[in-house]
Amino acid sequence: RRALQQYDEPTREQIEEIEAEIAQRDDLDSNRKVGPLIVPEGAERIDTSDISLEDVADQLEAAVRALAARRADGS
Repeated sequence: RRALQQYDEPTREQIEEIEAEIAQRDDLDSNRKVGPLIVPEGAERIDTSDISLEDVADQLEAAVRALAARRADGS
C-alpha cells in the first residue's frame, strides 16, 4: 500500500526499501523503553496485508461478535 502511495509503478527495489523501513520502524517501536509496541497476551491478530477494507471490517466485526458471545456465555 505504501509503495503504491509513493510511486505510480514501484520497482522491486523500492518495495524492498519500504519493507526495510517498516521493519526498522516496527523494531524501534517494539524495543523502546517507554510504551513499547507489544501484542498483549490473548489478543486476536488480523493480518490485513492482502485483504480489502471491507474484509477487514467484516473480520473485526466477527471477532467482536465472537468475543461478546463468549462473554455473554461466561467464558
